[in-house]
Amino acid sequence: MTEVEAIAARIGASGPIRLLINDRWYKAQAPEDVAMPFCVWLESSTEEQRHLNGPTALASATIDIDIVDRMAGLADDIAKQIRLIAHGRDAVVDGQAVGEMTITSTDRNIIPPSNAGEVAIYNVSISIEIWFEQSIIAAAKI
Repeated sequence: MTEVEAIAARIGASGPIRLLINDRWYKAQAPEDVAMPFCVWLESSTEEQRHLNGPTALASATIDIDIVDRMAGLADDIAKQIRLIAHGRDAVVDGQAVGEMTITSTDRNIIPPSNAGEVAIYNVSISIEIWFEQSIIAAAKI
C-alpha cells in the first residue's frame, strides 16, 4: 500500500465517515449495485519533491473524492466530515499524523433520473491536496 492509499484508507476508516457510509469507501470505482451513500476516491496526481542533491522525503498528492447519495443533505454531511478531517496543517486522520492537507475544490452536481421511476442522485466532489513525508524506501526509489 502506498502512502497515498494509506492516507485515503485512513480518511475512509475514520469514525465520522464510517458512521455515515459504513464500509462503502472505494478506490477508483464502486461496485455496480452498491447501496447509497458511498464514496469513491482516486489519486489524480503525485509529485515527489526533489533537491539538487537528490530525492527528499517530501511528496504531494491530490486525492479526488466523489460522494454519492439520493439525498443532498446526507451527501453534504459526508462532505462536511471529510472537510473537517482534511483541514489544515499537521492534519491527523484516525490518530495518525498525515502532514498538510488542503481542500482545493468542492463541486456539487445533480444527476437527473434517466427513467420515470428513478430519483435524482446527488454528487459532491472534493479534491484534497496532501503534503506528506514518504518512507525512506519510497524516497530512495525516486
